Amino acid sequence: MTELDRLLEVAARRDRSADLVWPAAAAAIELLWWYDRGSDARRLAEVTIRDFAACPGELFVQRVPFDEALVVGSVVDGLDPVGFLAGLLDVIPDDTVLGKHLGWLAENYGRPYDAVGLFGGFEWVYPSKPLKRIPQALSERDLGSLDDAERFRLYSGAHHCRQYPVARRLLDESGEFPTRWAEATWMAGHMVEDGEVELASDLILHVVPDWHPFEVWDVVPTNLVIQPRLRPAVTPEIREAVFRQVDISQIPGVA
Repeated sequence: MTELDRLLEVAARRDRSADLVWPAAAAAIELLWWYDRGSDARRLAEVTIRDFAACPGELFVQRVPFDEALVVGSVVDGLDPVGFLAGLLDVIPDDTVLGKHLGWLAENYGRPYDAVGLFGGFEWVYPSKPLKRIPQALSERDLGSLDDAERFRLYSGAHHCRQYPVARRLLDESGEFPTRWAEATWMAGHMVEDGEVELASDLILHVVPDWHPFEVWDVVPTNLVIQPRLRPAVTPEIREAVFRQVDISQIPGVA
């Protein structure tokens, strides 16, 4: 039995409390994206919310990954995200974290961002802004001579201000990839857009060990397979590296 099979088995349980089921559903939703099963991710998110609406436990305190599955998954299924969310919001109290967030997504869909734009896509389309003082000073030096800490500071500063040309020049002159997930995936998105898919793949593979879950049910980085700017760079080697890091042993209700 695979990790996904085990998670789906637990997510289907209705003989236990929500807090011993929805975490497995959340992890399964993330993995379903990696198996190119976005429709199944949406359906699992919807049925979990509807089935536990009366006694949700901590379910309605969550946003991720249910929001992503519902909005992007509805697009995958050819549904209108706004209409779909409106129907689902009937069972989610307006004053909950999930209720407020899904309401916001419904109101802001297409204004101006589409489904994937609402989940990080803005990182590549927001206008750049001037570097802060220290990153600016570093950018004016011989970039090949920067030490590890200085490169870290400049990559971080360039990312924060969306100054991709600065980050790319640092890579070209130093020959050193950024070491953090956020900076690396942002740069990889620009590389894909520029047609440098192989370089983007190398960068992502290099930084996979830096990806860390923020909850026990957070088992894989969904942005790689959901964001159109990143998906072309996802190679079999990257998939293998990501799957090697999957750990479901600490998810409530699974062990």
